[in-house]
Amino acid sequence: VWFGCDFDKYYSHKHSLLNNNLYNTEDFLKSSLELNKKDAINYFQVRINHAMIIRGFHKNNNKIEKWLVENSHGGASNCECNNKSESENKEGTLYMSDDWFNNFALEIVVDKSFLDNKTKSILKKKPIMLEPWDNFGSLL
Repeated sequence: VWFGCDFDKYYSHKHSLLNNNLYNTEDFLKSSLELNKKDAINYFQVRINHAMIIRGFHKNNNKIEKWLVENSHGGASNCECNNKSESENKEGTLYMSDDWFNNFALEIVVDKSFLDNKTKSILKKKPIMLEPWDNFGSLL
């Protein structure tokens, strides 16, 4: 499954993690910096800047907790790392929490055969043309 996301949010290169619980900014600042997803998109707090592929997932009690992701940039060997332990993930595999996916994945491409009927009905509507500066045109 291909998806477009805001890769700049809550990413640990060293640990190959995408997880919005990486940093405890709310306790530190005594305030939340996050908007709901709709407002975050409208006010450009999140933006589409990267695409990756979901390769697998982990379920616990019938709920997906984390995703196995292939990063199209490759692994840590493609960037400057401070020590050897940071450069061990050469193939570009990342572990993404389900909360991170819900907050920062903004586009997704799946085969139509996996869609429910309600979602398929949207495909029959007339497309909305996006302005060139629209947040959703970045990866198309």
